[in-house]
Amino acid sequence: MSKPVLEGLLSLEGRRNRRSFAWLMVLLVALQDAFLWAALKRQDDATWELYVAICGIAQILLAIALAQRVRDIGKPGVLGLLGLVPGIGNVIALAVAFTPGELGANRYGDDPLRDPLLGRK
Repeated sequence: MSKPVLEGLLSLEGRRNRRSFAWLMVLLVALQDAFLWAALKRQDDATWELYVAICGIAQILLAIALAQRVRDIGKPGVLGLLGLVPGIGNVIALAVAFTPGELGANRYGDDPLRDPLLGRK
């Protein structure tokens, strides 16, 4: 069972499994691209600043999700801040998206794939 995509999105604690992270990346990058495209089309309009601000918020949410994913593989969540660095962040996000998480609980929380009633799925 996978962690729901939006569960714990604003939390700086906990872990995020690969499937949840991948879907969240797709969702936030699509949102970011749509609003960035809208901002570029409306540079003369007063609303472009709002579109750019929404892109920034999506980038921060991606960094939080990356921190949760990094903790799932047993590394400190501070490495998620590298997701804010242009270029490097994309490479790190792809690397952790394909790296399996630690089995069972680690120092950052319970296994996000563990079903408390059935055991590991």
